[in-house]
Amino acid sequence: MIRLFIHPDASKDIERLWSLDGPVADDLVVLLEALSHNQDLLDRLTQHGFGTRGVHDFHVSSWIDQERRGRNLWRLRVWSVPSYRVIYAFVPRRFHYYVLGVMPRSVDYDRKDPFVARIERAYDELAYG
Repeated sequence: MIRLFIHPDASKDIERLWSLDGPVADDLVVLLEALSHNQDLLDRLTQHGFGTRGVHDFHVSSWIDQERRGRNLWRLRVWSVPSYRVIYAFVPRRFHYYVLGVMPRSVDYDRKDPFVARIERAYDELAYG
C-alpha cells in the first residue's frame, strides 16, 4: 500500500502559509488529504507529466536536476494554487511519499537557495539517514 506523509518542515510551511493566505493553505491541505486516501492518485505522483488543467487538480513533474543527482524528488503544481509548488520525495522500497516542503513559485530551483538546500537535507535524511 502506498502512503503519504507530511515532513515536519512541510507542516511548518503550511502553517506559515495559513498566516499569509488561508484559502491557499486550505486548498493544499484538502488536496493532500484527498491524495492520502486515493491509491490511484498516489500512484500518479511518479508519472512525469500527469495532470491536465481542467481535468485533474494538479500536474506532476520530476525535479530533473535532483534526479540527475540521485534524488527521487518531484514537484506538484496544484492548479488552484498557482503561486506555490509542493515538493515531495518518493521512497520506492517503502512505497512512501514524503511531502518535504511547499515552495513559493518565485523560488528558483537553484541549489544555492536556502529552501532547496533544506529540501536536499530532508531528502538525504529520509533516504540515507
